[in-house]
Amino acid sequence: FEKNYPYEESIDVPFAVRYPAAIPAPRVESRLISNIDIASTLYELAGVIPTDRVDGISLMPLINNTANSWREDVMIEGWPKHSSAFKAVRSTQYVFIETLATGHKELYNLKSDPFELDNIAGRSKSVDIMSDMQNRLQRLVAQATP
Repeated sequence: FEKNYPYEESIDVPFAVRYPAAIPAPRVESRLISNIDIASTLYELAGVIPTDRVDGISLMPLINNTANSWREDVMIEGWPKHSSAFKAVRSTQYVFIETLATGHKELYNLKSDPFELDNIAGRSKSVDIMSDMQNRLQRLVAQATP
């Protein structure tokens, strides 16, 4: 239908790069990237310094395999068209989703529940994880707000 939902089946998009100068042999990179990283990568490849603030980070450290560290989470946003507006944060293990109109919260452990069927938000065992993911989301929203 469209990719306006916060769940893995909607947000997980294959991304392929062919750049023989930096990638001599095929490989798979499992670290988190976002579509907002494409512009920063193209700027770097072109040797252009943006004149305005650009969200995202260049993928060149991943492409040329020199990244010692990388982001631990990405923000996901959805706009009300066919679904409710939401904001979410996706880490390597968890996804936290908040529906804006209702405040409904969802938390999924992607390692043990890859199809996001068991919402663990509000469970006593998930309190610390929930707090961490909410803090991550607030940080990412603040970074994205000019």
